Amino acid sequence: MAQEYVNLISSGSSDMADSPSRDMQILIVDDQRMIAEILGLHLATTEGFDVSQADSIEATFKEIRQNDGFDIILLDYRMPGMQGIESVARIVEANHPGKTILFSGYVDSYTLNRAIKVGVRGLIPKSLPVASVGSIIALVHSGEIFIPASEHTNMHLTDRFQALTDVERMVLGLAARGGTNKQIAIEMGETESLVKKHMRLVCRKLGARNRAHAAILGREMNLFY
Repeated sequence: MAQEYVNLISSGSSDMADSPSRDMQILIVDDQRMIAEILGLHLATTEGFDVSQADSIEATFKEIRQNDGFDIILLDYRMPGMQGIESVARIVEANHPGKTILFSGYVDSYTLNRAIKVGVRGLIPKSLPVASVGSIIALVHSGEIFIPASEHTNMHLTDRFQALTDVERMVLGLAARGGTNKQIAIEMGETESLVKKHMRLVCRKLGARNRAHAAILGREMNLFY
């Protein structure tokens, strides 16, 4: 697969075989049946995987129980019925020791970072070519974490954002909404000099050139809720 598409992080325990098992058990969890069926047909006919499908959370747990887990679950994070990271963590736990990969049109970096921390083994954007998915599954099955290169960069920025204190996040959020130092100081009950100090620390932690750059980084990564 082309280098610009991916960034692979070693999990520290890799037992990659020369080729993926021909009877690898795959579960595609997606309420968009056409997407699931197209991908499932490709994986079954081209890669030789044994593919099942589920279109709801309830069906997912039923499939896991009936099949004693799957080697790989491709999970649509945006599927109706999902309750954020809590649902992801439950599926990861239920399918252990099998591996779970997010399979979604869009997942913000903050959510992806949290998903990795609860055991998800990476992200396959639906925009990636179908022909690439089999290779990614094989890599994850071998013990790797798969993250598209652009998302990996954003995850490092998310880590830096999480280093901000609550006060610094509030200052950044108010600045991102267009507040001046004076307006922010009034809203927070602080002095302008203290607000400026907080903003300098925010820029330093995020690696931003100035407050405008810091605000842009926060908005682009959907870090304000």
